[in-house]
Amino acid sequence: ILGGQSNALTLSYRGEETQLSSMPGVTFLSGEGAAEKLLGAEGVDISLYGLRGDAETLLDDGWVLLNALGNELEKYADRRNVKTYITDMGTARSCTDYTIPKDDADSLKETLLRLTPEGWLNEIITSLTFYGRQNLRLYRTAEEIPLRMEYNGTCGPEGNLRTVKLVWRMRRDDTAHRDEITLTSPAKSGGNKNTLEFERVIQKNKTGAIELEGSFTYTVTLDKQTTTRKGEFTLENAFTDEADVLTGSLKLQQKLPGESSFSGLQLEPQLTLSGEPDAPVISGSVLVTGLKGKNVLEQADVHIYLSRC
Repeated sequence: ILGGQSNALTLSYRGEETQLSSMPGVTFLSGEGAAEKLLGAEGVDISLYGLRGDAETLLDDGWVLLNALGNELEKYADRRNVKTYITDMGTARSCTDYTIPKDDADSLKETLLRLTPEGWLNEIITSLTFYGRQNLRLYRTAEEIPLRMEYNGTCGPEGNLRTVKLVWRMRRDDTAHRDEITLTSPAKSGGNKNTLEFERVIQKNKTGAIELEGSFTYTVTLDKQTTTRKGEFTLENAFTDEADVLTGSLKLQQKLPGESSFSGLQLEPQLTLSGEPDAPVISGSVLVTGLKGKNVLEQADVHIYLSRC
């Protein structure tokens, strides 16, 4: 590493010998991200095909919001007793319609932000403008546990209002954690739209291992250009008292405007997560396959050993 024309830091190898030398008594300053520049990691995007690794927080924070929302919107509530079986989720004993009039649309946003934990979902709601009458329908069990939510209304970033329909079917009990989400959001004017189909289930199998299964398709049409991302995942954690043992498969694919087929990446882990909370160890391998349509472009079996040191 050079500082001007001088060697600020030198690392040399000779056989099994390593020599590290630096300029004594000299400190270098950087106006922006010295560590990132030295490591070659400046501006790294940790997403894949624009899909963020913390997306699960949307479900977790949405669940917190949904459970808190009923009391806050009680003055808008029209509640009736029902006996409605919601497939794979359970039996609802009440159905409540919340109708928020146009004049209260702004206060709805304030309520949502106050009840939503800090994080990505809160950031999304912060960016929205709610316009006109807003409608929320919520099915609950006899114990007041949500099973199905449906939102209909006009909202979106300023200048980009959408006609939104969001349906979220959910289950949270000892049998399974299950989520099924359908979102349609065509623009109030023009052809722009976002569409999402998502499902996920977490449950124990017959051997006692935890299984995570699901899939999604997310399509965005913007200025007559359409991008589609989709994925499917089947993962298993055959945990023990000493470690988590992760196996399965995750496939993510993307089709950009003008392309005739999907590009994709498939990950097949065989990983053991062990150690202590303050000294974790991850070992094993991940089979990585690059795809174009159904064709395999490249494949690598990556062996991994990570530990704190």
